Amino acid sequence: MNKKKLIKILVILGILYALAELGRYVTGNDADTNARVKEPGEIVATFDNGDGTSDYIRRNGRVFQLEVNYPGGGADNKVMMSIRNQFDYGAVHGFDKDVTSNHFLRNFQAYLAVRFSSGGFGSDRSRYPFAGAATNPIFTKLKINNQAADEVREYTDSDGKTWYLWYYRDLKLQLGNNEVSFE
Repeated sequence: MNKKKLIKILVILGILYALAELGRYVTGNDADTNARVKEPGEIVATFDNGDGTSDYIRRNGRVFQLEVNYPGGGADNKVMMSIRNQFDYGAVHGFDKDVTSNHFLRNFQAYLAVRFSSGGFGSDRSRYPFAGAATNPIFTKLKINNQAADEVREYTDSDGKTWYLWYYRDLKLQLGNNEVSFE
């Protein structure tokens, strides 16, 4: 490839990147900064573990956070998992409106695979909590590997949008294909 052609390609890529950044700024899609991901957000759901601790679903702007707590206190017994844009209603609604589509099933399978590979939380890695936010009420019937969610809570945000916060205290995942159903 000659030098002039390479320069043209680099200039075009630079312009596309600048336009994408401008679009993120104009639409407000730059709100999920690292600070938002790391700082604990507002608690929108609490789940009692029955051992003197609770797990929490938090919201910090569009960032979804799952705070997992184990008995004993200390830094090793508290973990925060954050997912950017999980509270972006338009994006989530576009994704979960048709749970029978191949697009949804492939992406949800990938989500489960990432979760499986990260292992459990806490110093003994004995429990595998898992949670998410959805806009489709069918998530009240979510099952993963025939295991129903321990709880599904309805949450209405300040814009009047309804969310379905689903929570597994100890999800049993497997290596390979994990079955997702809504029964």
